[in-house]
Amino acid sequence: MDEKCALVPPVACEGEDIVQHFTHQHWMQLVQESRLQEEIPAQFNQQMRLLEWEFLRKKDILEAEIEKCKKYCHASSKSEFVSICLNEALELKWKKACEDMFSQYRQESPTPRIRARMF
Repeated sequence: MDEKCALVPPVACEGEDIVQHFTHQHWMQLVQESRLQEEIPAQFNQQMRLLEWEFLRKKDILEAEIEKCKKYCHASSKSEFVSICLNEALELKWKKACEDMFSQYRQESPTPRIRARMF
């Protein structure tokens, strides 16, 4: 028995169709046929529309990235393309290394206190 079912107290309903499913030890309310024909397909269709919208949004982003890569390939020779990519990777590597070193330095060193002298 799953945790949710174990925590549900037994149901005592009057005037509602209830049934005890063989896998559950508590009583469960029967799903009406009208709900199966109307609500569930509507929820399914809404979820499908959301997934289609998300797919189209991601597809547009990926197509833009592909076009950018194609532009690099056609605009420059293979050696230039490789050197551009390597330079970008090297810049990102050093940027990340500097950020990591700076954050590590800030965590290790105490904050310096500035004392003012009065003459």
